[in-house]
Amino acid sequence: MAESFPSTITTNILSKIAFLNSKKEKRPSWRIPEEIKELEKTLLKIKDNLLNAEEKQAQNPVLQEDREQLSDQLYDAEDMVDEVECELEKPSNKESKVSRFTVRWPPIPSVKKSRKLDHIIKKLNKIVAAVEPKSGQKKREVRRDNLRKTMINHTCVGPSEVFGRDADKEKIMNFLKQPKNEGENVSVIAIVGGAGIGKTTLAKLVYSDKTVDELFDLKMWVHVPGDFDIISLMKEICTSATGQNQAGLAVNELEDRLLDELGGKKFLLVLDDAWNENYDKWDKFKNLLTQKPNGSKIVVTTRSNQVAKVMGAVDMSVLEGLSQKDSMLLFKKSAAFTDGNNADKDLIEIGVEIVGKCGGNPFAVKILGTLLHQNREKSDWLLIKDDEGWNQEFMGVLQFALPFSYAHLPSHLRRCLAYCSLFPKGYCFNSNYLICHWMAQGFLATHNENEELEDVGLQYLKELSSRCFFQDVEYHGYFFTFQMHDFVHDLVLKVAKTECKVVDLRFQKNKENARHLSFLDIEYSGQVVPSISKKLRTIIMQSILSEHVTTAFLNTWISNFKYLRLLCFSGLQFEVLPASIGALIHLRCLDLLCLRK
Repeated sequence: MAESFPSTITTNILSKIAFLNSKKEKRPSWRIPEEIKELEKTLLKIKDNLLNAEEKQAQNPVLQEDREQLSDQLYDAEDMVDEVECELEKPSNKESKVSRFTVRWPPIPSVKKSRKLDHIIKKLNKIVAAVEPKSGQKKREVRRDNLRKTMINHTCVGPSEVFGRDADKEKIMNFLKQPKNEGENVSVIAIVGGAGIGKTTLAKLVYSDKTVDELFDLKMWVHVPGDFDIISLMKEICTSATGQNQAGLAVNELEDRLLDELGGKKFLLVLDDAWNENYDKWDKFKNLLTQKPNGSKIVVTTRSNQVAKVMGAVDMSVLEGLSQKDSMLLFKKSAAFTDGNNADKDLIEIGVEIVGKCGGNPFAVKILGTLLHQNREKSDWLLIKDDEGWNQEFMGVLQFALPFSYAHLPSHLRRCLAYCSLFPKGYCFNSNYLICHWMAQGFLATHNENEELEDVGLQYLKELSSRCFFQDVEYHGYFFTFQMHDFVHDLVLKVAKTECKVVDLRFQKNKENARHLSFLDIEYSGQVVPSISKKLRTIIMQSILSEHVTTAFLNTWISNFKYLRLLCFSGLQFEVLPASIGALIHLRCLDLLCLRK
């Protein structure tokens, strides 16, 4: 299901060329290479033929491969256009003495760049010639296009509007109110259920209850790493307890910080999305929390009964699907139905059938409800109700609903969403921070000169949130935070894998061609740069332990990738910024947040 985004890359390059042409009008001395004009003609041809290919790539693996090759060449073309602009902007060193005056020759991009552009254009034309007969005539399915163009302005239903979970919440609240158990320093309750059933939503409903604030001295929420890595867990617990990023701390510092924060306090710890079935790992982690019994509690959310047993849960709340009645209440809320509107009666009847097929899964209900929000075309509703995906036995309701909703996003939003796969599950996004990333990559497109890129990014975020790709939105004045549902994260990992990858260099040995990489860790500071594409655009190193990082290491990495647009060294520990960073003419964003000396 991996996806490439040639249409949005094409649009971006055409915008850059238009910008160059507009600047040339103000600077007649500029000599824009003829190859730029030829590239523009080729790109216009590509744009005319790509829309239908985008619709068909999921059904045609051969066409998908062609589009990946096309994207690769388009990225090269974009880099070259940026280099041409950079060279045109540079003052020339060549001077001519004429009488008393100094004349500066107009800048001319090098012959080498012109040759590269000519080579790229030929490759693009060759790929387009191969794609055209496979994509057929430019003929799109109108109903799907209507769904895609629908603008959504409401917010996905939040934890304060949960349906059908009152009894489950009451059971957990009663557990939290129980006094300390003899022989247990910390008592555990597990919320167990399938994907999208509402485990995390229920946990947050409890976590945000004011009664809980009165019961505990300290509350902490942690998304559990898939491998139940204890160091990562300690780091996240300390971050949740203190509100401060703990990146870069050594293991012994983390242990001391954890003990200081927990010391003698009655705490509530939520471990969200646990998969660990290794008792030894759990026992070792639990010992870190050891203190005198004082009524501290741990709430675990998991899809597995076995995980609940391994983690010593003294009680379980097993979530079932919502009733048809509660599912319809949620669907109406998500689809923004108003009571008493006669015009909606036919749609509600179709909605009842759609909801029935969701099997009580609240996330699937919300996804389809938000997709149909503000769209009152009966044909569009029937399109979803009668889709063949419902009849595929191997496919659960979420495996149908989520990709279906994703497929109806515009290409530019799919590209922005795919980029989020560089961040781990449970990551708390900051709106301003993510918009900066999108801006650095050139993902945001303005429609007029008065429109700010930050405003465009904000609109993208709101639309993705309104369709439930982002959730748990919290406003903090001039920015807001949000997260991705685990199932959404699984989806974007699949669709983004040709362009975005998370790499652990302790184990990574194969060649990596993705242009955006996020690194988990390395073996040692002297590690040789692995086989990674020289065309890399993104390096994110925010999770690497500080003892593995030296200035020499960073310098080696930076000097190997001249097309970098974003560098994130957040939380790392070094004293001098490598001089090689000055040669990165494509660099748009340098993140040194929480840099430790």
